[in-house]
Amino acid sequence: MLWKLIWIMDLRVHAGHCQYTMKPSKQRAARTASTKIPQDERDQFAARLALALRAAGYGKHSPAMITREFNLRFPSHTITLHAARKWLGGGAIPTHARTQALASWLGVGPEWLRYDGDAKPEAATAAPPCTARERRFLRDYQRLDGPRQKLLEQFLHLILSVK
Repeated sequence: MLWKLIWIMDLRVHAGHCQYTMKPSKQRAARTASTKIPQDERDQFAARLALALRAAGYGKHSPAMITREFNLRFPSHTITLHAARKWLGGGAIPTHARTQALASWLGVGPEWLRYDGDAKPEAATAAPPCTARERRFLRDYQRLDGPRQKLLEQFLHLILSVK
């Protein structure tokens, strides 16, 4: 995909022949300079994430499963498959907001997940995996506009309050 290339081609014509030079864009250079988290920290985060996933009942975890489950639970902080792959492989650490979302989903402390505090992950507070039926419901709910989502929430509260 050409739109993903971050190179700018500079064409210069000198005495009847063309000379091409490639320059990295300023945006890429700025982004690369700001992400200097040591590799060992990223590897340790990946190990803690895998441990938390196992403790939460996700024995076989893949980037696709993490992306799907995360995006269903946190539509305001969606992630890509590539991001989940980098988290699992030690290529990146998520933002603070996404680390907090991961921690609440998996039932661990955000400090432990990010910085390896003394606390161990607690499987008892982890959210159980969504069933296919629950995923369909969440997808349908997300397709509704704001007023209809609120109406559905009120309807559910009404049904749950009646015994």
